[in-house]
Amino acid sequence: MENNLLIFLLLTLTLITATTQIILFIYLTGKNRKSGPAEDFPDATEEKNAEILHDAILKANKILVNAELKGIEYISKRKLDSEKFFGDYQSQISQLEEKLLKQFDQTLAKMDQSFAVYMSGLEKKLLTEEEANRKLFQEKTLKLMENSQTLMQAFINEINGKIKSQIEDELTGVKNEIYNYKKKRLEIINSNIVDILEQTLEQALGKKLSLADHSEIIFTSLEQAKNEHSLM
Repeated sequence: MENNLLIFLLLTLTLITATTQIILFIYLTGKNRKSGPAEDFPDATEEKNAEILHDAILKANKILVNAELKGIEYISKRKLDSEKFFGDYQSQISQLEEKLLKQFDQTLAKMDQSFAVYMSGLEKKLLTEEEANRKLFQEKTLKLMENSQTLMQAFINEINGKIKSQIEDELTGVKNEIYNYKKKRLEIINSNIVDILEQTLEQALGKKLSLADHSEIIFTSLEQAKNEHSLM
């Protein structure tokens, strides 16, 4: 905006100078037309006026030249200031960029460190949980095995008890049968022993015995049979 204002001032001064020169030209031309043949040389007043106008034009031109020089100097200075400003700006931008990159690198390094610490803690936590789960699994497995062994032992004891009970029942039945068989056999022997002995003795001795002899032999045989039965 300042450059535009300076250009406007230069154009204004140029216009003023040109206008002054035009006015002077018109003035001199009008004077020459009004002068007759006798007035070949201007008087002192006109020369003075012309000199004043000429000085004014020179001053105006000088002012215009100075203004242009000032404008050029100002523009050059502004350009230099702008270049310096942009140079400083670029330098500041570079410094800021370098600073931001350094901060970003530091932040990234801190994030990496924090992430590494977090991952290390997480790994330790996972290992701890894994160890706890492993111990819990072992405890449950051992407990399950103990329960299984207890159940198996109880089942085996129950089966053994049933088998033992069945065997004892069968043995009891066999003993009862043997006892009954022996009892019946003795009853049969007792009921027929007299006849058997008589026939046997009669055949062996060829004679009949008296009642006393029969009784003695019978009792002796019965005692012997009882003794043999008790031994069996």
